[in-house]
Amino acid sequence: LYVKWIGENGKPVDAPEQNQAVVGGEQSGFNGKAVVNFQGEAIEVCIDAKRAIDAPVKLESGIYTLAIMTDSYLVGTVAVELK
Repeated sequence: LYVKWIGENGKPVDAPEQNQAVVGGEQSGFNGKAVVNFQGEAIEVCIDAKRAIDAPVKLESGIYTLAIMTDSYLVGTVAVELK
């Protein structure tokens, strides 16, 4: 699984340059990943989402979208509000 932070402007948030994957046939940057061996049952997964080394220290307040993806497709999204 891959996670990508997306800002209110619709642009990805400071993913490290080396974090690239092919998702749905297209090259995509991502902030974090986790290897999951899915066995047909729900499991808890924690993904450590990183930012580029030269990224600003603080993220602006606002609503960010986290997109969860596999190599093949977008699994889902969730909105996170930073104050």
